[in-house]
Amino acid sequence: MAKLIMFRTVLPRTLIAFCLLGLVTTCNSTVGNNAPTSPTVPPSASITPGTNLPSAQSSSPPPLNIGKTIVFDLAGLLHIEFNPITCSPEGHTNVVVLASNRLEYDSGEIQQMNTYLGQISPPAPPATLIETSGAFVGEPTASAQAGCSVNLQVTNIGNSAIQITGVDVRLQSDAQLNQYQYRLIDLCSVNRNVCSIRPPHHLGVTFPYYFNLSMAKANTVFSGQLQGNQPLLDPGQVAFIRLYFSSSENLIYSVAPEITVSLVNQQTTYTLSQLTSTLAFANPGQFSCYQLQSNGNTFAQIGLSVPGTLCS
Repeated sequence: MAKLIMFRTVLPRTLIAFCLLGLVTTCNSTVGNNAPTSPTVPPSASITPGTNLPSAQSSSPPPLNIGKTIVFDLAGLLHIEFNPITCSPEGHTNVVVLASNRLEYDSGEIQQMNTYLGQISPPAPPATLIETSGAFVGEPTASAQAGCSVNLQVTNIGNSAIQITGVDVRLQSDAQLNQYQYRLIDLCSVNRNVCSIRPPHHLGVTFPYYFNLSMAKANTVFSGQLQGNQPLLDPGQVAFIRLYFSSSENLIYSVAPEITVSLVNQQTTYTLSQLTSTLAFANPGQFSCYQLQSNGNTFAQIGLSVPGTLCS
């Protein structure tokens, strides 16, 4: 009986001791966790040329441009016709590339490619092909072989003379690195009729504006450098304006043209957001070209500038 009384007395004291020890330990742990610490600052996410982008982005083809003419009137002053942008090594609106690394195709797939390339305004390309945009980096030239270009036909529909005092472009989003690998195909080897189709060239008087683009944030404005006099339009008169774009880096730009006009000593700038387009530039090493062989179902790599070919 004495042993039972002693056990009943000692057990509560032992439990209390253990509880007190646990309480002290918990308090010390809490104090340690609440001690002030230096905040963790994430690294900068800004993009600079040479930065490696996530693989999902770098492997995606740049957006293609609208392959049709856009026509509209601006503020009752100007009638504007915006022809499709040419943004490819051969000066076409877009480039056509193989959708995968596969080089052998069955006769049905080759026929689908042939039909697609032979249409003036084709629907979406077959699963074997991708249409995208991409031009070489480098200085713009009048032949548009380096860079991207576009024509604007501007007509004065007002009652007074209008002078165009500037043409700029505004970035609609941050410039992005372009790391896409272009697997061009020799269009002539798939559809011979394509070889005779070349981008149209206007023979009238043209006002050329040159743009040298670079890495920049959204809303950055690049001013066009005009070679020659500013267009001055009497009522009913037409001006042909051609914009030439270059980039020294392999970058993708989303741009909207801006046009500044002077009318009765008042100067106004209009942003033509409806003409927003993609300008994609890539290094020569990002382009390769594949020619359909005589067996009719296998492509083989060739040089980009082989005479009689059209890698675009």
